[in-house]
Amino acid sequence: MELGKGRLLRTGLNALHQAIHPVHGLVWTDGHQVVLTDLQLPGGEARFGDSKVIGQFEHVYGVSWAPPGVADMPALLAIWHKNSVTVGQLCPSTMETSQWLLSRTCEIRESLPVLPQGCVWHPKSAVLAVLTAQALSIFPSVHGDIP
Repeated sequence: MELGKGRLLRTGLNALHQAIHPVHGLVWTDGHQVVLTDLQLPGGEARFGDSKVIGQFEHVYGVSWAPPGVADMPALLAIWHKNSVTVGQLCPSTMETSQWLLSRTCEIRESLPVLPQGCVWHPKSAVLAVLTAQALSIFPSVHGDIP
């Protein structure tokens, strides 16, 4: 399967790493908004659907999904900024069933800037690693504010 060709400065094509969720689709950013795009993969070929803005911030450097967990648990999404990471969960809107809301569950603050691709989920559980130029922080629970 080929999603396309592109040239992304500094981050390479690994920008799609942890950007695709099997239920919710593709999450991406334009630097200020977090956008969720419906993605279907029938027969290994990508088909894109509607896109919806699920969050707006002053600056967004990257986004990534936590690995899919238990079926009744909301999907977790990490959104990293210069010196912090916001973790949110995607929940269905109470007003419209096809809409999704991003509810903030945790804010992680770092004293130094988070490196490009410096926010990575464990491949099988909701454990988040945040890397700066001088430190690696591991967060085994991202369901409350972390200083």
